[in-house]
Amino acid sequence: MITVVGLTPSLDRTIRLERLAVGGTNRPLRCDDAAGGKGLNVSLLLKALGCAVHLITPSFARGMEPVLSALQEADVPCSAIPAPGALRVNTKLMDLATSTVTEINMPSVLGSPDAPRAFLDAIAAQARASSWLVLTGSLPGDFPRDFYAQAIAAAREAAPACRILLDAEGEPLRLGLAAQPDMIKPNRHELELLCGRPLPSKEDIAQEASRLVRGGVGIVLVSMDVGGSLLAAEGALLCAEAVPVPVFTTVGAGDSLVAGCLSVLEPRPRALEEALRMGVACATAHVAGCGEQANAYLPRIRIRSGLD
Repeated sequence: MITVVGLTPSLDRTIRLERLAVGGTNRPLRCDDAAGGKGLNVSLLLKALGCAVHLITPSFARGMEPVLSALQEADVPCSAIPAPGALRVNTKLMDLATSTVTEINMPSVLGSPDAPRAFLDAIAAQARASSWLVLTGSLPGDFPRDFYAQAIAAAREAAPACRILLDAEGEPLRLGLAAQPDMIKPNRHELELLCGRPLPSKEDIAQEASRLVRGGVGIVLVSMDVGGSLLAAEGALLCAEAVPVPVFTTVGAGDSLVAGCLSVLEPRPRALEEALRMGVACATAHVAGCGEQANAYLPRIRIRSGLD
C-alpha cells in the first residue's frame, strides 16, 4: 500500500492559446477543467499502474465534486478530512507558440484550527498499513511551515518500516528534510532554493544531490525539464535524457515522474534504474497527452550511469 497525502487539491483550468498576449485580449483555442493537485495526480497514476493506493485529502464544504468523482471513478479510497470553504481553482495559461505555461494558483486555506492534528492522526494511522508514505505539494496557508517535518515524525513513530517520500519546496522542504525522509523529488529550481545557489549544469545538480545523499537522504530524484532527470543514491548516480515529444501539457509531469518511480520501488526498493526509466516514461507520456501509454515510451528512455 502507498499512502499519498495531498493537502491542497484543486480544480485545474487549462486554457490553451495560440500565443499569450500579455496585456491584450486572448481567445482560447480550448479550455479544460479537471480535478487536480499533486496528491490526486500521484494517486490516480499509481492506481493506473496497478498499485494499491490511499489518498488523505481535505474535503471542502463546496466544490469537491470533481475530486471525489475522480477518486470514485478510479476506485481510489481516501481519508477525507472535513474543511469549511471551497475547493480552490488554479488556472494554467498554455502558450502553444512557445510551449510555456503561466500558472495562476489560488491560495489554499483549510480554515479549521483542528485540521493539522486531524491530518497527523490520519497519517499515523495509514502509515501502519503502508510501505510508502508520499507527502506532496504545497501546504495550506494556515498550516505550520514545519507540518511535513511533524508528519514524518508521526509516521516514523507509528510505523518505523514505512518509507517516506517528500515532494515540496521552499521552507516546508527545508524543514521537512531535517526529519530525514527516505526520498525527495525537487525540480532544479527547488533544489537551487534548498542549497542557496544557482545550479546551471548537470554537474552542479549532481553535486548537490549527492551531498544530500551523504547527509542521510536515501534517494534524491531531480527533474530538470528538457534536461531530463537525475537520480542519486548511495553508490549510484543515474541520468535520464528527456524524450522529445509534442507538448500537450507540462503541468503534472513531476507527479507522473514520482508515481512511475514508486510503482517500481515499492515492490523492488533497489531497482533504481528501472524505477527511473518508468518514471521518465510516465512523465513523457503525460507531457505528450497520452498518460495511459507510458509503456510505449520505455524503449526510448536512455539512462547512463554518472555524467559521461
